[in-house]
Amino acid sequence: MSDSVQVIVEFLRAPGNPFADAVGDRVYGYEVPAGFDNTQKAVRVEPLTEEVEPAEAVMGGRYLFKCMGGDSLVTSARAVAMLLLDRLHGATEAVASGELKYSRCLSMAPGIRDKETGWPCYLATYQILTE
Repeated sequence: MSDSVQVIVEFLRAPGNPFADAVGDRVYGYEVPAGFDNTQKAVRVEPLTEEVEPAEAVMGGRYLFKCMGGDSLVTSARAVAMLLLDRLHGATEAVASGELKYSRCLSMAPGIRDKETGWPCYLATYQILTE
């Protein structure tokens, strides 16, 4: 069974679309790397819930995306969230580590500040199914 976060990260890092042009390989699973300082656009993804269907080798659940705009403006974080929406909502695609079978944006939380860093960010929750 594939790692759902790895499938999502791999899908989002694939070149050739406006999201990848803006964010590049700065899509992180679970945590941003040490030393990240919000000087470039980035997205962090982590599971909120995960459900496994072992007979079908499918994993589904809700995933939280934290979008960071690379500066001190909430509007920059929102722009990253909109690029994420365009790339991920309704997407289905096979990648090397598995397959993105279903993706739907459930909600977005505009203009918050990260509790630890104070950086502006935009949160989005998606329902995703991977194989």
